[in-house]
Amino acid sequence: PTIRALEKLNISANAIASEEAGKDLAVVLKTNTVLKTLDVSDNMQKNLRGRIVGGNGPGFAKELAAGLSANGALTSLNLADNRLKAEGAKHIAQAIKGHVSAL
Repeated sequence: PTIRALEKLNISANAIASEEAGKDLAVVLKTNTVLKTLDVSDNMQKNLRGRIVGGNGPGFAKELAAGLSANGALTSLNLADNRLKAEGAKHIAQAIKGHVSAL
């Protein structure tokens, strides 16, 4: 059987918005040349009532940005509902600046 490369990854709503998760994803993105769609939306930690109780949106974005800047394959990126704030958004914007036509 033929093994096909992963082109779409949805890891939304897993409460992973942390610097550590951002670093781990960045490592993968730096070497991946086939992933087209990445959804990491809604990853702040929430309690049973849906209130945000943890997570580090700006730190997550800063670390993830290192991988995004080296990856030219992505055409779709969803970072919604991660409380990136201006600081995190700035890191992402700088990272994708050279890949605007793709994203």
